[in-house]
Amino acid sequence: MVPPPDDQTRYVPSDDSSEATAIRSLQDAGGEASDPASAERTISEPEGSDRTRITEDDSLDATQESNLSGAQDATCVDEHTPRRTPVDYQDDLDVTQVASEDHSPPTRVLRMDDVDDAATVDDSGPPLPGQNPKNSPLSGSDFRSSGSDPGRRSSEYDRTLVGDSTDEPAPGASATIPDAASRKSRGARTISIGRFEVERILGQGAFGTVYLARDKRLDRPVAVKVAKTGVLAGKSDVDRFQREARSAAQLRHPHIVPVFEFGESHQSSYIAYEYIEGRTLKKLIEERKKLPPEEAVGLVRKLAAALHYAHERGIVHRDMKPDNILLDSDGEPHIADFGLARRDEGDVTRTREGLFMGTPAYMSPEQAAGRAHLADGRADVWSLGVMLREMLTGRRPFEGKLTEVLRAVTDSEPTPIRDLDPQLPKDLETVCQKCLAKAPEGRYQTAQDLAEELERWQRGEPILARPLSLFARTGRWMQRNPQIAGLIGAVGVTLLIGTIVSTYFAIAANTQARATRRAEVNRAVAQLDGMLAAVPAAMPVLLDELKPRAADVRMRLNELQGDSALTGRDRLRTDLALVCLYPDDPRAGAACGRIADELLNQSPSEVVATAELLTHQAATISPALWRPARDPEELRGRRLRAAAALASIEPAGRDWPMIASDVVLALCDVGAWELPDWVDAFHPVRDILRPELERQFSTAETPTQRRNAGVILTRLFSDDLNRLLAFLPNAQPDQAPAFVDVVKQHRDAARSALSTQLSDYVQRGTSGQAPDWEPAAVNLAAVLMSLGGDDAWPLLGDKPDRRFRSLWIESAGPAGIPWQDLRSRLLTEQDPLTAAAIVLALGSYNPAELPVSGRRELRPLLFRLLLEQPHPGLHAAAAWTLRKFGDGDEVAAELAKRRTEHPVPDRDWHVDRQGIVFAVIRNPPDFTMGCGRNDPQTLQFSERPHVRRIPRSYEIAMYKVTVDEYLRFDPGINYSPAHSPDGACPINSISWFQAAKYCRWLSDREKLGDDQMCFPGVQDIKDGMQLPSNLLDRSGYRLPTAAEWEFACRAGTSTRRPWSDRDELLDRYSWFSGNSEGRTWPVGRLKPNDLGLFDVLGNGQEWCQDWYFEEYPAADPDGVVIDGRDSRRGIPRELRGGGAEDGPDVLRSSTRDHEDPFFVSYQFGFRLCRTVPVETGFSDEIDR
Repeated sequence: MVPPPDDQTRYVPSDDSSEATAIRSLQDAGGEASDPASAERTISEPEGSDRTRITEDDSLDATQESNLSGAQDATCVDEHTPRRTPVDYQDDLDVTQVASEDHSPPTRVLRMDDVDDAATVDDSGPPLPGQNPKNSPLSGSDFRSSGSDPGRRSSEYDRTLVGDSTDEPAPGASATIPDAASRKSRGARTISIGRFEVERILGQGAFGTVYLARDKRLDRPVAVKVAKTGVLAGKSDVDRFQREARSAAQLRHPHIVPVFEFGESHQSSYIAYEYIEGRTLKKLIEERKKLPPEEAVGLVRKLAAALHYAHERGIVHRDMKPDNILLDSDGEPHIADFGLARRDEGDVTRTREGLFMGTPAYMSPEQAAGRAHLADGRADVWSLGVMLREMLTGRRPFEGKLTEVLRAVTDSEPTPIRDLDPQLPKDLETVCQKCLAKAPEGRYQTAQDLAEELERWQRGEPILARPLSLFARTGRWMQRNPQIAGLIGAVGVTLLIGTIVSTYFAIAANTQARATRRAEVNRAVAQLDGMLAAVPAAMPVLLDELKPRAADVRMRLNELQGDSALTGRDRLRTDLALVCLYPDDPRAGAACGRIADELLNQSPSEVVATAELLTHQAATISPALWRPARDPEELRGRRLRAAAALASIEPAGRDWPMIASDVVLALCDVGAWELPDWVDAFHPVRDILRPELERQFSTAETPTQRRNAGVILTRLFSDDLNRLLAFLPNAQPDQAPAFVDVVKQHRDAARSALSTQLSDYVQRGTSGQAPDWEPAAVNLAAVLMSLGGDDAWPLLGDKPDRRFRSLWIESAGPAGIPWQDLRSRLLTEQDPLTAAAIVLALGSYNPAELPVSGRRELRPLLFRLLLEQPHPGLHAAAAWTLRKFGDGDEVAAELAKRRTEHPVPDRDWHVDRQGIVFAVIRNPPDFTMGCGRNDPQTLQFSERPHVRRIPRSYEIAMYKVTVDEYLRFDPGINYSPAHSPDGACPINSISWFQAAKYCRWLSDREKLGDDQMCFPGVQDIKDGMQLPSNLLDRSGYRLPTAAEWEFACRAGTSTRRPWSDRDELLDRYSWFSGNSEGRTWPVGRLKPNDLGLFDVLGNGQEWCQDWYFEEYPAADPDGVVIDGRDSRRGIPRELRGGGAEDGPDVLRSSTRDHEDPFFVSYQFGFRLCRTVPVETGFSDEIDR
């Protein structure tokens, strides 16, 4: 099962009279139906016609104008729209090679005149971050079909109405690929779209063809939707297709079909979706006619939750219908086809007034009236109501001819579902009525409200929506028929209403349930008893409805008042009913006292709902609540409940300043699940609580108190954007999500203000005016990114000081940036360091921020980055994150397939034939070697800063040599297992000579010539040996020079460490005295630097090739020191990087150490290096 195409059957009219007549007939009559109860219309073909029939399915042509809903004989296709002749079917396949005569039915084919003889389109996939977009798939090719006329345009019906597309058609024509069985029977080659190998067609629509294909790289089935070009799509159609990809790519929800990939070129586009095997909801309804209420409600509740997720991200579907709901093998629903989706921000002009968009039977009134530009999330709520009704009754609310449906959607009330099936629950009838309110304001205001209402029904709780009364229905009729109402006049209207009411009660009198006054009393009493079980939020509604029936329930209330068995909440609500229904009853005073006492034991929602009903009893109940609120000896929870009730009953009480501090402290200790209810209770006194709340926001003692202070502050002052943004820079990362949730209400203003604030912080910080600017900027950037702003992303790129970037990587998850948003950005990001930051951030998300299902969705993209991305930093970031996801074995297996003798062109990482992963550094630029100006160690003579030039390309290992690797060379090595207890830990206790022997051993295994060896034979490596004078020009394995090591360590930075000057993030990148527990740890567990080197600081010192001299060599006349030109000979060799037991001051990019080459220590290890000769670097991968 796949995202459905835009239609399933198509009618392609030619200029012959019979077809033209059929079209005109459809225009004039809105379609004829053999079944008047059906909204699905069929156009009859002339006898003998071989055309495919068209089924309207209540959908309109793309050219339909807004006058359709108001005209009696509205046309469905613009008469001036050019007609198109049918696309010719071809027997000679241009893509395939026919091996034998074939008599199978003719099939439209993909003609690829502009492609080489190969039948596979460029499978490079869409451009990866950091790659040139020119490598995107289908580049330089187009889909064509002979026999088509690009100058003609379709006048066929589409299932889904999409506006007034009248663009000139794009060049070329539509494409259809023969299925796998047909190709096999013809001896045909395999056909691919990108990296997806086509198996068969799943469906065709006006805007695309959907294929079942196999992802060759990841070996999984996918659904690939290919945009139709040429005569079937103008520019607006292509825009729609691209809009579908962009909208869907931003959504990652269990009930929304995920997009794996989007590719495009100047001629065609495609979207790769997850393949959902099953059927559509439409098929299920057709097979079963009606669904049990429990099943229907369960499906709609899940769909509503998914839509709310999309709406929260500014995306409205606008074409919800059973055809677009895919049910998997477990019956779980998945929303597909976001082709009509609209982003609330920045895309408003895409739909103009006067356009129809959607499928008429499921359209909201605002869409049916040609006001699709006004359709927001409540339009999707309408469509869900139609679907719920259809599942419950087997019928849609409005059926008939096309024009009749549109007019009914805007003007008529649907028949109540219990009139169609009296066995259906009354509450579900009410839910359907509320979903189908003509005015958006009358519906559930969010899809989440609908989901929660349905969940209440599933739990057996009373719903919040109330049935539509007779008077409300009459009022709606009058509003929609003002001319008739005006003619009747005021007296006539009164008489009309009286007549309707009289008729209503006359009918009701004949109904057994309403036959007697006793039935009314019974219902009132039942409603009173229902108060005892109602959710708190329903109590005001229930009591309001009971007030006109107070006399009917007095006897029952007296019984309840006298029931000594009633305790707790039941007693509270019985007293509440007495006080609200009979405020002058002599027992009301005592009831208020009991209410005040019982409130101190209730849930926050119960406290708030009760207090809001007692404002008229403030003088009676307030004293009983102030006593515990002021008492410091009272339990904190009871004091909080008393204060919450007082906030509604007496918000101007003179004692509020006295208790404000205790209230805020108590709120900051409340559990996250209860906090919103408590916070809303204190809104009337927010200004009194503000000073103490601001103090807690900045100085709270525990993480829970800190987060809660952020939630309280933002929720109480959600209407004061300036105040919120003033607090945001000083927030902790885990306080940022509270700001995101609130400032979404002011999306446009917030984006502008945040961009300005961020720019100011960056300018002042980088100019030295604000020395600690990065944490504040990270907060601003996180919220701005969550709102869809683009201004912050460039800060994650190549900067000499990457503290902001490093802090953002750690803060993205706690700050609440949805992982789906990061994935969407990753799909389009072209800067490799920005992409690497996103990948490292995703690897840092905890399971609550990135669940297992999300990790599963990210894996294909991460493997692409790992294997196809040329930048070593992004490659290493993907490797680290995949290992965090538990895919370390798969990473190793994939890299093993990519071993090559030499580095591969255009890729700056390399797996050699020994399985060692290198970062390739080609033509390194001059850099400042030594400690920087802001480094406290600047005065150290041995780290004098100077300009260093490395006159060679080289590759340096991403990982230190491990225990397991060294033991393959020397199983008897005397190392310290206590300090390296795992085979993946760095080898320790290695002398410089032992490291050199390992290098020579590897060179021998590579079968390098003697002229490429950097060391003599293994047995000859000892003190006094002679090394080649051109050693640094040879390609054998060796150790890095100190300059090569420092250049690779810095990775383009000028700070003390490659990620920051500060010590704050050291444990995220390095094993040192603060986190190592006195031992080394397996390589690659912590984050890499931006050239892909792991454990470059800490986890063991690393030998360098150079002799050590305290003073760096003298510079050339131009002030540059040339690496490898120092002719001095010494005794000690240089060490870099710092060990697992060293402190932060040692772990710096410029720190130098030295030791005699024969000396061993459990702190000493090494990493490998090789020179990359100019003439090498061109090699095919092996072992593929």
